[in-house]
Amino acid sequence: MRRTQGIACALTAVLTAASAQATFVHFDFNAISVSAGEAFGGTDHTGSLELSSSAGSALSAIEIDGESQAVTGDLGSLTGEIVLSGGAVAGGWIRFQDETGAEYYALIGDTAGSVNTQAGNGFRIDGLTSDGAFMDLDAGNQFAGVDLFAGEQFFGEPLMLDGSFLLHGFGPGESGFDGLVDLDVYASIDVPSPGPAALAMAAFGISGTRRRR
Repeated sequence: MRRTQGIACALTAVLTAASAQATFVHFDFNAISVSAGEAFGGTDHTGSLELSSSAGSALSAIEIDGESQAVTGDLGSLTGEIVLSGGAVAGGWIRFQDETGAEYYALIGDTAGSVNTQAGNGFRIDGLTSDGAFMDLDAGNQFAGVDLFAGEQFFGEPLMLDGSFLLHGFGPGESGFDGLVDLDVYASIDVPSPGPAALAMAAFGISGTRRRR
């Protein structure tokens, strides 16, 4: 009985570890255009900021769990909207694609985030995202040449991912426009866990180890 309980506990640990794998992806964009459509009201601004990319915009880096990846593709397009109410983030969305058409889209939440002054460089705005989804990834797992799913292919229903964003270096002119803003987008991805066969092998290995003792 004790041996059976030990195997059950070990298998539970394997299953828990398999289901708990997650990774954090960071996309770093440079020279994004941001327009308030009017004079920007600073830390008390109410209105919408429109985000867009231009010929000078670039995907400068992708990091996975803090480690830089070899980016072989480039930014195709980026659009979005940050809704502000009295300087607080009140909603919006972000969408970007690489040059192959692989895409990420997320909603901006209305529960956190605000406009803050940035020493010597205008303003920064941060906030949380939700319902994030990757679509049309190259080979089922790649964005700009970076494998986002640890070798697994993803062709199923879009994942609903949580994350955040940080827009910084926003120094709008009188019309509320700045074409050289940096944007960081973060997403928490659940890496596909081992399939039934792998788990069965793990359980068999545990059981075999017990028997040999």
